[in-house]
Amino acid sequence: IGEDLELINWLRSSVSGSPTIVEWSGLSYDWNSRIAVHTGLPTVLGWSSHQRQQRSGYQDMVTQRKSEVQDFYTLKDHEFMTDFLLSYGVSYIIVGVQERRFVSSDALEYLAEHPGLWEVTEAASLN
Repeated sequence: IGEDLELINWLRSSVSGSPTIVEWSGLSYDWNSRIAVHTGLPTVLGWSSHQRQQRSGYQDMVTQRKSEVQDFYTLKDHEFMTDFLLSYGVSYIIVGVQERRFVSSDALEYLAEHPGLWEVTEAASLN
């Protein structure tokens, strides 16, 4: 869990209800869905391999959703980001270990510049 532990603990203690989160979704056997798994919050896409196993008739939808999650974090397109967030009802965008590992810093900066978003907390302020 490492660096994400503070974020997980903050979400557990500060967020009420079941708001949807978005977090990076990558290779099958990597640290995916870690925030959803450790907080119980719904996410745009759970562990994609599990989704494929449990939803065999929806392979194309799982693939599309994974692609959209990756596009959300990597494309520099505020209109796409807005449509994505509204479409999936996302309340919290996760930027933790996995996102910094797989997403360029300039794409994350572009995300942070989205006019409709504001930073709730960052690791240094979680304590």
